[in-house]
Amino acid sequence: MIKYNSVITSESDFLKDVKLKNPLTMVGYGDSWMAGAAATGFIGTDRNLIPSFINQFRDYLLTINPNITFINTGGSGYSSADGLTNFQIKVLDFTPDYLILNFGINDWDGKNEVNRVLVPDFITNMQNMIDQAILNDIKVILYTSGVVSLATKTYNYVDERAGTAVKYSPIPEDGLTYKFKDYLTAVRNLATQNNLMLIDSFDRMDKACDAGMDIGNWFYDAIHLLQPGHNFIGQSFINSLKIETVNNFHSLRRI
Repeated sequence: MIKYNSVITSESDFLKDVKLKNPLTMVGYGDSWMAGAAATGFIGTDRNLIPSFINQFRDYLLTINPNITFINTGGSGYSSADGLTNFQIKVLDFTPDYLILNFGINDWDGKNEVNRVLVPDFITNMQNMIDQAILNDIKVILYTSGVVSLATKTYNYVDERAGTAVKYSPIPEDGLTYKFKDYLTAVRNLATQNNLMLIDSFDRMDKACDAGMDIGNWFYDAIHLLQPGHNFIGQSFINSLKIETVNNFHSLRRI
């Protein structure tokens, strides 16, 4: 039986909990984005010390509540299938109060036929993780990552390494049953259907680009953003808790 009293539905609920200054344990779980890929110092530095988007969010939370313990268990190359398989040791074993969760890039990844997870299975995997979390009285926050450079929408990404590997060029989706937008839609629907807080960083960045922001030189490759991208997403997370700006942060679900 799912304990719906463990569901957090808005940024105000989350912020109230943080402001109580009680000890809280949070786990960040996802793919290479959560692990901090392409942030400054990512290679050869403890992931807890780099200025990745999630560490920026963690550090902001610590200014409000110094009794927060944040554990990053993101895995480079992880899909939702990997996430579900490792959910016990990567999440449940830490008995967290909160889980910040996202997968999708490696489920979709147009260059990887073998490990691709189609959207119906992706939804099943994500829902299974959400259910396990809620059954263990863990509050879940979903998020979307930064934009990816597609052949149909490149975000001005041009790489001199193009041709040496697919990810160094905008990624084509020709022939794919499911596009990247389908995985984003699945995450948004999961948030709505489960009454979960969603920080939709992709939507915020995409709309900023449509309004004229140029991020062409932010890309490390077609699916990872360098430090400026981490800064933008980190600020998206922080802004999600600033009630006075929530009307401008239209992508945050308030159920």
